[in-house]
Amino acid sequence: MSSAAFLRAAKLKGGGIIAVAGRHNLREIQAEQGTSGPIDATRSRLNYTLAGPTTADDVARDAKALMQGMAPLRRDAVMALELVLSLPVNSLIDHRAYFTDCLLWVQAHFGCPVLSAVVHLDEAAPHCHVLLLPLRDGRMVGNKLMGGRTQ
Repeated sequence: MSSAAFLRAAKLKGGGIIAVAGRHNLREIQAEQGTSGPIDATRSRLNYTLAGPTTADDVARDAKALMQGMAPLRRDAVMALELVLSLPVNSLIDHRAYFTDCLLWVQAHFGCPVLSAVVHLDEAAPHCHVLLLPLRDGRMVGNKLMGGRTQ
């Protein structure tokens, strides 16, 4: 992670990708609970959910329910957007208030359903993963929401 606050956005594509992202964000992947990598498993209990279910299966189930009745999607369709909002390492900012404000901004800016928002305190820099379902007016609009470099 960086020594400055940042926002990173990514398009998630492919079948089952929402469940995969949910498993990472909710720390359900067994390999992440080990001692290697940037995750300190002894601090994972400090992570918390700001919005959405507390299991990856329920996050995927909610997405499927929201997409009920839609026409079949292309194989390369954007299934979700993942935003990562981060604070600097050793920041003195109240992370709960900061990430709550960030979530409010995300909801207003993107205007699509938030599947989950999970704050991670088990890595060097506090950060929040927000999974969005790019659904507006019954259509998946992930590419439109992300736009190009100018947007």
